[in-house]
Parts: sequence; structure tokens; C-alpha cells
Amino acid sequence: MSKNRISEKISELNKKRILYYLFKHHTLYTTRSHLVKVLNISFPAVSNNLSQLIEEGYISEKIDNLNSIGRKSKKISLNPNTKSILFVHIEYQNASFFLIDLKMRVLKIKKITFERNINFLDLWTMIEKEIKSMNQGLSSEKVGELLGVCIAVPAPVDKLNHKLIKSRFYGWKEETLLEYINLNGEKIPIFWENDSNLLAKGFYESSSKFQNVLAIYFSMGIGMGMIIDGELYRGIDGNAGEIGQLKIEHMGSYEELEKIISEKYLIEFAKNRLNIPYNDNEKILVELERNNKLNIVYKEFENISNNISKVVAPIIMALEPEIVVIDGTVKENCPSLIKNIISKIEKLTGTKNIFKTDVDGNSLMLCGGFWEVLDNTMEFREIKKIEKQRI
Repeated sequence: MSKNRISEKISELNKKRILYYLFKHHTLYTTRSHLVKVLNISFPAVSNNLSQLIEEGYISEKIDNLNSIGRKSKKISLNPNTKSILFVHIEYQNASFFLIDLKMRVLKIKKITFERNINFLDLWTMIEKEIKSMNQGLSSEKVGELLGVCIAVPAPVDKLNHKLIKSRFYGWKEETLLEYINLNGEKIPIFWENDSNLLAKGFYESSSKFQNVLAIYFSMGIGMGMIIDGELYRGIDGNAGEIGQLKIEHMGSYEELEKIISEKYLIEFAKNRLNIPYNDNEKILVELERNNKLNIVYKEFENISNNISKVVAPIIMALEPEIVVIDGTVKENCPSLIKNIISKIEKLTGTKNIFKTDVDGNSLMLCGGFWEVLDNTMEFREIKKIEKQRI
């Protein structure tokens, strides 16, 4: 490799390191001198790369008028309006759309509903329509064009072959996942990921304290996302963490775990056994929680807690995570059930104080989707490895 090519490669790497630092500290201003110090890059190299990033629109510089002594420094920060990211979360017969800027601020929100028996292609047609609708008028609203789209799905994803592997709830299997969407004549990349994985990734990216994270998403099904030594672990085919697909013994036969513990199961139980009249799923779960002292509900919660704890406890013992994050609609609406599950896992594992439930899962998953787009479009994975080695 020629000296010029090596020099260009180093310059490009430094540029990505600067941009990565600004994304990780997007709520703060910085200066050239500070970047030189924290990144160990020469002042001329920092200045040259900042000039390029300013020209590309990713950052902005402002004179620090608060500094009245000596030469005034320039405050450097991300320009949130140069690009935008769209995050889509497919849940229990609905999908939520979040348009966010480069400082992860939500600019637009939209929600659609659909029937459970919808086929995947029809759902994609609905999602594509909403993406195109939200994309219209971005320039007139002073919002940057889309950098990419991340779609969270309640199913494992085969990244290599671009396939959604299986959703028991929706009946989808081996569905082809599009890699791009055409918007205004441009191909915008789409990144599909399992919802539990994005929950784990979002928590990891929002907290620099933990390198080993286990995230449990308990909603229309139950799944795990795993961060091991700062890396999302997906398994060979993308099935890692799919504990909902695990078959356990139940009433003389073997059933998939999520078939007998999911939000859907709880709702059917509440309607059939308690005659709860509501049609709104959240109201049904809240009413179920309100009746948690009833013997029939207590026994069901106890049975669910036993089944989940016996599956999760060995995983915790094997992985030894620093923290276990739990979120999802069941956590939000049935806190006594979650408390019982945690209690049983702690008894089985002997662990204490590693569970965290006071999290905003929507924000964490959005954060995970945000970084999924950045990691793929900005090639930040390489930078993360470099920064990890420097610590």
C-alpha cells in the first residue's frame, strides 16, 4: 500500500473517530483542543477532519461568547438537522413509526394497526406507504434526508440471507426482508433486527457502565437480547435469545414457552377465566394485575413465574451478566408478575441486585435502532473496537 493510501486511510479513520465521539456525546459541546486530548489525534488532523465534517453538514461550530478571557474558543457539536433516521417497531397488531434527528430527538410519531392474520408482504406494503408519507416534506420542515431505516420485529432475523426466520404469533416464516426502500429516486438502506436485540443494544449504548447486558422483552412473546463484552451476540443463524421458542413440559405435553406465558396467553386467560369485558389489551392486563390476589390469578402468575424462572436462571448462571433489563407490555401492566419472576430467579441463581425494570423500553429500543443505523451507515463497528482497545 502506498504512503498516500495509508495517509488517506488514517485520515478517514480519524474522521470516523471524531464523528463517533460526537454522536456518543451529542448532548454536549466540545472543542478542538478537547478532541485532541481525548482522542489522541494531532491538532492539524483534528482541524482538517472537522473542516470536512462541517462541509458535509454533520457538525457546526459556534464562537463561545461566554468565554470573556483571552482568545474565544469555538464550540463544536453535531448538526442534528443534516440527516434523520426512521425507526419502526412492529408489536401486537400495531406498528409505531418514529422520525428522529441525529441527536435522537423525536420529530414525528405515527401508529398503524392491522389484523393478526396479515401476511408479511401486505404489512410491508402498509409500512412502505407510511415511510414514504413521513419522508414527504422533510426538506420543507428543515429536517435532513433519511440516513436509514431500522425496523424492529418480534422474530429472529437471518442477517446473512436477509430473512425473517419465524414469528409464531403472526405465522410468518422465511420471509424475505428488503434491504432498501426507494425514496425520491434514492435507495435508502433498511436494517431489520429482533426487538429484544435492539432493547439490549439501546441499553448498552445509553450506558457506558456495563459491557455484559441481558435484556428480556416480555410482550406478545418473550425473547432475550445479549450484549457480551460490548458486542451483540446473535448466534450462528440469528436465533440466539429466542427462549420463547423453547419447548417445555405443560399439562402432559410439550409446548413452546411463549405459547403459555405471552401477552396473548394472559389476555385469553383474562377473557375466558375472569370474563373481563374490555377489548383493549392494556386495560385487560391492568385488570388482571388488579385481581392478582384472586386464587385463580395467583396460581396462574405462579405457574408463569416458575416456567420463566426455570428457563432464564440457567442462562444467567452461564453468561453471568452485569445487569438484566426487563421490559415490555407485560412488565408495564403486570408488575406483581415480574416481581415474582425476579424473586424466583434470584432464589435459583443466588444473585441479587442485577435486575433493572425501571426503564423506558420505547426509548431504549429507539436508541438501539438509532445505533443500528449508525453502525451500518457510518461503519462505527470498527471504531468501537479501536476505542475499546484504547480504554
